[in-house]
Amino acid sequence: MTNKRKEYIFVFCHPLLEAVRDSDCLISDIFPAVKSVRENIMATREGSPANSSEDLDSDSEYEQGSETSDSDEISSEGSSNSSESEENSDDELNNTPERAALWTRVYPLENDPDGVDFVVRGPGVRNMPSPESSPLIYFSLFLTQEILNKIVTETRRYAEQQMRGERDQRRRSRDSCWDTSNFGAPALKKYLGLTLLMGLVKKKDTTMYWNTKFSCLSTPYFGTVMSRNNFQLISKYLHCFDNTRPEAKRDNALYDPLHKFRLVLDALNCSCKKHYIPKQLISIDESLIGLKNRTELIQYIPNKHHHKWGVKLYAVTESSSGYPLHTMVYCGKKRSQPASQFGHSYDVRELMLEASLLNKGYHLYVDNFYTSPTLAEFLYTQKTLLTGTLRANRKGIPVMIKSAKPKVGECFYARKGPLLALSWKEKQSQKNPCLMLTTGSGAQMINHTRRNGQIKELPKTVSLYNQNMGGVDLLDQMVDHVAGERPFHKFWKKCFFSIIDRMAFCSYILYEQNTSA
Repeated sequence: MTNKRKEYIFVFCHPLLEAVRDSDCLISDIFPAVKSVRENIMATREGSPANSSEDLDSDSEYEQGSETSDSDEISSEGSSNSSESEENSDDELNNTPERAALWTRVYPLENDPDGVDFVVRGPGVRNMPSPESSPLIYFSLFLTQEILNKIVTETRRYAEQQMRGERDQRRRSRDSCWDTSNFGAPALKKYLGLTLLMGLVKKKDTTMYWNTKFSCLSTPYFGTVMSRNNFQLISKYLHCFDNTRPEAKRDNALYDPLHKFRLVLDALNCSCKKHYIPKQLISIDESLIGLKNRTELIQYIPNKHHHKWGVKLYAVTESSSGYPLHTMVYCGKKRSQPASQFGHSYDVRELMLEASLLNKGYHLYVDNFYTSPTLAEFLYTQKTLLTGTLRANRKGIPVMIKSAKPKVGECFYARKGPLLALSWKEKQSQKNPCLMLTTGSGAQMINHTRRNGQIKELPKTVSLYNQNMGGVDLLDQMVDHVAGERPFHKFWKKCFFSIIDRMAFCSYILYEQNTSA
């Protein structure tokens, strides 16, 4: 894996320098007949537990999805109130003109639900150059000549603004070596090529790349491409936006906190969708650009291993390759749009809309920050499947799933139309069972092969989630392994180079698939 990570960045450095299931049974008739029906099912079902008191108690726990399932807390009422609540629920259901769907317990083996087909034809690369093209051509699909010219223009403008009126003071300084007329797109390409190469050849300080005092530590290639002073001057004056525009003024209503690197961020998102169609399995997760600079965008995520402080990103990626389809920067609570009536987890639809992935039969994998029954139902109406881990305090979770206490290796299932919720306990050391929600698989147990070759029986939903949830993590691994940790006083430059690293990774994916095809 390490060689592959190094390979994808190395090939760019040198050329740069050169069916819903519904029941027709009346809900008012379910409660009186539930015990007799369940006893018949239990008697005829092969491999299911016989009429134990624990199963009967849990099986008789039906609830109305529009009321009881919307509570945030686990119900603490005892069995003494069960008959009273059952009578009340009967009265309410009989008086309701539209009878809501119910959560009911299901058992393996259950077939996968029908109704959503993957309608995308020919997923993979598109709008590609010839397979014989150099890696530089693939990188130019993201960092186009128009963007390079824009960066050159803004860098020249910013350098003139900084040096205006101070030429006498800078006569003997390093800044006097800056020549605006000699800085153009070729010099910018060399500069970006060296920054990518620094991700492979890592040193503690930037000046060490031009140090020739110790032959055992010297890297003479850097000096043949660009002098140290020119490299540092470009790093100092590098700019992508005109500071005189209203988007750069904090007191202006049009202020954009991402204006410094908005140019390359939009270029990344636009090119990713233009040149690649993902396969059916996709995932959404958080990512982090590690930094500790003073900025309103900084966030703290304790469960991240590589960095815990930085700028948070939301990314939609292909599960198998980690290719990012759309990347969104979290601007903080004050800058974000107001949450919808269904909460922040429901706003994941914005990412899917930006990536143009709805109504095409994609299967989305998310973590417990996003998963909710409301989101799953909405995506199902948009012909999109959802699988994810679940928090116990989400609205709409059935009480039978919240209060289920499966034994080690057992799984408790409940279904409501296309939604399947499960409670799974894998090992004894688990304090609480794992809760999951899916619209893409049935209640099944399959043999899952782990990385060490060990085969273990898992619920099909859990097995598929473990295989397909790591798209964003794969992207972070590939990028962070070769990203040069260059110190900058300005936070936006770290974001700029992190996006450039993502462009190089996307270019490698396109290059690899187009040449192999």
